[in-house]
Amino acid sequence: MNDDEARALLCRFEPVLRFTHGESFFPIEVEPYIQRSSMWSLAPGKDPVCLCAEGELTLEKLKDPDTLSHAEVVYLEFISPPNIRDLAVYQMKRRLSRERREMMFHGGSGRLARVGYLPRLLDALFSISLLARGRVPGDLATAAQMEYEQIQENNPHFKYYGRVLEQGGWVVLHYWYFYPFNNWRTGYHGANDHEADWEQVCIYLYRDGEKMIPEWIAYAMHELTGDDLRRRWDDPELVKVGEHPVVYVGAGSHASYFAEGEYLTQIEVGALSPVVGFWHQIRQIWQRFSRRNEPVDEFLTSQEGRSFFQVPFIDYARGDGLGIGPGESHSWEGPILLTGEESWVVNYRGLWGLYARDPIAGENAPAGPSFNRDGSQRKSWLDPISWAGLDKVLPPPAEIRMAENHINELQQEKHELDNEIVNQRHQLQSLSIEVSAVEAYPYLAKIKENLVQEIKVTSQRLDQIQFRAEQLENILPALRNYLEKLKSGQKGLPRAHIQRPVRPLLPDKLHVNRIAEAWAATSIGLLMISLILIILFARGSFILGLVSLIGGYIFIEAAFRGNINRLVTQYSSFMAVIASLVLVYKFFWAILVILVLVTGGYIMWENLRELWA
Repeated sequence: MNDDEARALLCRFEPVLRFTHGESFFPIEVEPYIQRSSMWSLAPGKDPVCLCAEGELTLEKLKDPDTLSHAEVVYLEFISPPNIRDLAVYQMKRRLSRERREMMFHGGSGRLARVGYLPRLLDALFSISLLARGRVPGDLATAAQMEYEQIQENNPHFKYYGRVLEQGGWVVLHYWYFYPFNNWRTGYHGANDHEADWEQVCIYLYRDGEKMIPEWIAYAMHELTGDDLRRRWDDPELVKVGEHPVVYVGAGSHASYFAEGEYLTQIEVGALSPVVGFWHQIRQIWQRFSRRNEPVDEFLTSQEGRSFFQVPFIDYARGDGLGIGPGESHSWEGPILLTGEESWVVNYRGLWGLYARDPIAGENAPAGPSFNRDGSQRKSWLDPISWAGLDKVLPPPAEIRMAENHINELQQEKHELDNEIVNQRHQLQSLSIEVSAVEAYPYLAKIKENLVQEIKVTSQRLDQIQFRAEQLENILPALRNYLEKLKSGQKGLPRAHIQRPVRPLLPDKLHVNRIAEAWAATSIGLLMISLILIILFARGSFILGLVSLIGGYIFIEAAFRGNINRLVTQYSSFMAVIASLVLVYKFFWAILVILVLVTGGYIMWENLRELWA
């Protein structure tokens, strides 16, 4: 496929991007960003060294230094320390400008009101950790917005990068979007900020004669990988404008979603994995006992039923803002084709923005399209088929051919097994005759023993062969039916492959009254203050005070969520269990004696009934 054909194919299926109202950054080409950036290196225990000053850096110069050491980090700086006066003037203009005020983002209901107490506590700890971790200064987001607006003022454009490759029988259209800044934390109360942001979408086509047929599409969504990233082309969740799939872009994070809405995105806390496993076991035991499939209480669980040992964030992908692509208010200016040979793509493993020295990497800038932050190659670039879990899925024409070949192979195997069963049975019958012949002669006892052992081995082998033959007897009709469905164009359920479906919050969970929001925002702080007050002024009654405090919090949360009835039911069940345990402990020996007497009487009764029957 030549370059013109690749560009035409990319344009034919180019996605439509719909942003949230108030989004600050949109996809552009990288060259203006590079021209405004400087390149630095940082070795452990040393000060940063400028490798290329701002205004001198070009795409041709963007490569790793020859003297780069193993522990050295190479990175770009898009925004120099901003001028406070310029920031203040810019912010004032934004507040005074009616047009800019109308473009500002409004978050709606507070995110903490949508989760339980433990996620709120983890959120507080996460916020505190930013004071100790490396982080991108908050004013850099505003300065980056000023710089981005200057880029667009001089050369307004919306562009994407794309490459076309063939892998595993699929023709992959790989779309890359470059954003100058990720302001999820400062702009939308998300998890992180960082300079530069690379996002991607893959469309998987197959050849049917001269036609190119789309079958699958995968969107990059935070930490999701494999099957959960992709949707089949006929999935009703996938919105399309003609042949152009619609991507709902997360505000600030630029994550991609298939449906518009607000998504509860929760970050795992790896250190709590053992606690998570233990709590899930306790929860399953409780649900089995109470015969309920609902959370035990609102004190620990999240509203969406996800793991409550996670830090909660909202990703706003409302799709009510600017749109780019066919049928939208703004159009793409055509793809910038990547062949995989561009020097800046394959020779620069450094970061595309500020290295904030964040140990968990969330605030560090990302690497380019072909590399991870640690310099290793991106799986999505090296193997986009495996990245979306398609390494085990064939295009329909190839699947038909493989199904036919596999059926022939299994039929041949079944024929060979049937012959083997006949041979093994004949051998087993011959051995049985030999055993019958020698058992009358004591001096042939050793031979008989060997024959009996051989019969045992042969019987076991025959059982294994028969088991496999029975398997094939059931599998082959199912395969033939499946082949007929493939030939007729029938497909299975479009979402059968999805293990962790990502869905937007339901509308009834988006609206929380202001009192509940205020309580959610202040509850953890009040809990910490209350604990200190109990320690200072009621230390002698600490246990009673702690129990009362926790009980009060559970009651308040249940009241805000309208779950008083469920709380009372769960409390009653819990107290019944406690009372039963107390009674068993108090009267253990009496209960044990009664159980033994009753059991003995029951056994005698059953045995006597057998005699009288």
